[in-house]
Amino acid sequence: MEQHTNGQKIAVVVGASGGMGTEIVKELEKHGVKVVSISRSSKDFPCDLTNKGQIKEVCERILATYPVIDYLFNAAGVGIYKTIEDTTLEDWQISLDINLTASFLMIKYLLPGLSKSARSFVFNFGSGMGTVGYADRLPYCTSKFGLRGMSLSLAKEFRSNQPKIVLLTLGSVLTEFGPMTLAQKEQESLSGKAYLTPKWVAEKVIALTKENEINDEEILYSAEYVKELQDAK
Repeated sequence: MEQHTNGQKIAVVVGASGGMGTEIVKELEKHGVKVVSISRSSKDFPCDLTNKGQIKEVCERILATYPVIDYLFNAAGVGIYKTIEDTTLEDWQISLDINLTASFLMIKYLLPGLSKSARSFVFNFGSGMGTVGYADRLPYCTSKFGLRGMSLSLAKEFRSNQPKIVLLTLGSVLTEFGPMTLAQKEQESLSGKAYLTPKWVAEKVIALTKENEINDEEILYSAEYVKELQDAK
């Protein structure tokens, strides 16, 4: 395996400007990791994740600069919660492009760099809504079910090789993500709804990279969220 000349690990964070991605970047930098940020507004590598050609071009540019990659965080996402009557073809395609296809392409195109690391990880950010179908959330649930299937399949495909593929199945997180505003979620939190904070998730995920044994699927949500999933069945 190739090693970094200066000993500094390299992480690619997709969706780096989002509520979750921002905290992932902070936590990585706190641990001395060099972060390569990807988002629509990124200063490092701006990219429209619905544009497959742009994704390939960005990955080629990253590998030209950083031939060895230790971490890939697929943290970008879009939350479109609609019924089938209200779901447009554009809603459907955007959900699949950002929540599923972009992660597939990032892994595929950055694999040459990830495979050169002595110990590399891919973290795909999933959801409890990728395990249980919800009414009125068709585009989102479908894309997250797909992400879960892809991630668990790849985990087996790379069982004996680098990178280690990990699906993070998250509960509700206190960010602007989805149809509710952050203020609305904060109000719900004050009323007793259990939300994960982006900072807690980021700390937990970075801690996982230090563990000797990591599950193919790491479930990060509260007992209250378990009940919510059970009620949706």
